[in-house]
Amino acid sequence: MASASATEQSAEARDRPAPRPCAGAPAARSDAAAADVGGEPSTGQRRPWLVWGLVALAIVLLVAAVALLLVAGIGVDIGVEATLWAMALVFAVVGALIASRHPDNAIGWLFLSAAVTVGISSLAGAYADYWIETGAGPDALGKTAAWYGELSWIPWILVPSTFLLLLFPTVTCCRGAGDRWPGARRWA
Repeated sequence: MASASATEQSAEARDRPAPRPCAGAPAARSDAAAADVGGEPSTGQRRPWLVWGLVALAIVLLVAAVALLLVAGIGVDIGVEATLWAMALVFAVVGALIASRHPDNAIGWLFLSAAVTVGISSLAGAYADYWIETGAGPDALGKTAAWYGELSWIPWILVPSTFLLLLFPTVTCCRGAGDRWPGARRWA
């Protein structure tokens, strides 16, 4: 009796269609398989320096911003700088871990770009403060840095949160938002 039910279960398993892969997921293939068909290994295998270089760039930009404020004799607001450093480091480390392990995953690169944008924002704000306090440097550069320093929250707050919701698959059936909204994934 038990063997009959096992046979029926295996017959049901054969008749059941294969599970559908996640929407937008690339076919799994090794770097050796890619080389066999004339392709190149994935980006993460060829250029790990790009991932960690972006992390280093974000940190260098933050250090340059603090150094500019200290050299100019402008007080450093510890709360603001700690928040910027925390956000940049979280974006950078999470983005680097994702992009280094899954180079085709857009979320890792999105987080890395957000970390670099936080660094640029911090440096622009520091230069704007320096320009306002000392008056040194070109007016156009000082005004542009002040303008960007005020609006820079858009690229590193709104853009990652918007695209994270578009790119990250939902729990049900591994479908992303792009599957429900045609064209949204292409735009993202």
